[in-house]
Amino acid sequence: MPLISPGFKIRCPYCRQEFHPGDAPISSLNNSNTVLYTPPKRGSLGYYLSRVKVEELTGEKYTTEMARRSCPSCNRLLPEHETDKVFNIAIVGDTSSGKTHFIAVLIDQLRRGLLMQTGTGGTRLMALSPDTERKYREDYYIPILQERNARLPGTARGTFDAQGQPIPHDPLAYQLMLHDNQTNLTQSVNLLFYDIPGEEIADSTLIVQFGEHILRADAVIYLADPVTIPKVREKLPSHLQPDATSISTRSAHEVLSNVMYRFEQYQKVAPGANIDVPTAIMLSKSDLLKYTIPVNQHRNYLIFQTKIYDGKAHLQEFTRIHEEVESCLRFYGEHALLQISSRFTRLNFFAASATGGPPDGKGKYVHLEPLHCLDPFVWVLWKLGCIDAA
Repeated sequence: MPLISPGFKIRCPYCRQEFHPGDAPISSLNNSNTVLYTPPKRGSLGYYLSRVKVEELTGEKYTTEMARRSCPSCNRLLPEHETDKVFNIAIVGDTSSGKTHFIAVLIDQLRRGLLMQTGTGGTRLMALSPDTERKYREDYYIPILQERNARLPGTARGTFDAQGQPIPHDPLAYQLMLHDNQTNLTQSVNLLFYDIPGEEIADSTLIVQFGEHILRADAVIYLADPVTIPKVREKLPSHLQPDATSISTRSAHEVLSNVMYRFEQYQKVAPGANIDVPTAIMLSKSDLLKYTIPVNQHRNYLIFQTKIYDGKAHLQEFTRIHEEVESCLRFYGEHALLQISSRFTRLNFFAASATGGPPDGKGKYVHLEPLHCLDPFVWVLWKLGCIDAA
């Protein structure tokens, strides 16, 4: 039984309620009606012992039953390793900003070990629940990476229960293991990825009802859709001109401003004060940016070059990419986005493409060649203290 602090709490990723792990029943994943552990009654000797010692879900009994703790509030079985360090990384963006494609590619590249292609170590990404494995396969991997569809039905809107209370979106829950061969040290962190519709992010009421994870995020990756920028659209060739009905009428800075407004309220940040949460602002669909920059200058931009990762944060590269994207935003006249981004004390601009190019006339990607999708994630891991700088 590992020792913990009496004040230690874990947060249910489903209903968002916090509780001490000693208060959580343990059930069998094979048969949810089989209770393997019942929390002791409050005030008993067992109860006080459970404040500092919790059941470890290892050994023959718990392993063969695929034991899981369940939330005392909503009774749902929790993902594995629920008492480990958990980072909630909010991936935020408006409708059609490319959040779903980005999440699909990001998780796929982490699963394939591309975070550490070179260097002296290795990585492993493991789904922490069968629901995560199923949801990723059905909603992300098959339609996007296997069938290569550009036209998706859209992220499902949030719903309400019979009492009119919002039902939060379920996250994708993973454990990322980082191993260093030189020191023989292994670090594991749990990652929660939530994917909610852009309409719920842009609406000041819906973001509170369904996007509370954004307001308490450990880090934010904000996707700014370049197609919503008039100066980018006017430079695109005719075959890449988007359908006017598919473009959000909201600008990137308006959506980010709405998020910041509710974040200030939630975190009790004074209006206009600095915001300390690590924030990566990423221009998605970066393959389109090539049409705004002369061809003979492309070789001078890191955002257009392929990248091989070694599990380290290369700060000089991040600084250069930040300056390249900032320069582009100034050229595009996105002064409002630049102004509000100055409030983030830990900020870096990025540009990435989940697909590497546009779809064909049938709405299919002939080639999927993601570009720099791991950049903002590596920067976030460094800011959260999970990886070292090169």
